[in-house]
Amino acid sequence: MSLISYMQITEKRRRSHPPVGRAQVLSAFDDAASNVAAGRTIEKYITSQHHCVSGLSVKLDLATKTLVLRGTVRDRAIRMKVVQCCQQVIGVAKVEDHLALIEPESLESQYRAVKPGAR
Repeated sequence: MSLISYMQITEKRRRSHPPVGRAQVLSAFDDAASNVAAGRTIEKYITSQHHCVSGLSVKLDLATKTLVLRGTVRDRAIRMKVVQCCQQVIGVAKVEDHLALIEPESLESQYRAVKPGAR
């Protein structure tokens, strides 16, 4: 392919595709399908990090840059890791944490009673 034919092909492609304005690009990211797709991607990332969250639901609103977390976790350490993981997502300004904390079973149910002198 010669340089002239390359330039002709490039010019035809440029003319057939008009430039996209900034407002058009931004509106494409604000629609509901983009929000759902981004939320699912974040859910997959959280599960890939082996954070045990049952019933995980991530809702993302790119217009307001808000991420909403729902689900249940076993302890506060996992909860904090998940929230910090979501805070590091580019484009997220606010994380609303609606994760429920499952209270651990009482200590009585975890340990058996030992009588004095028993081995």
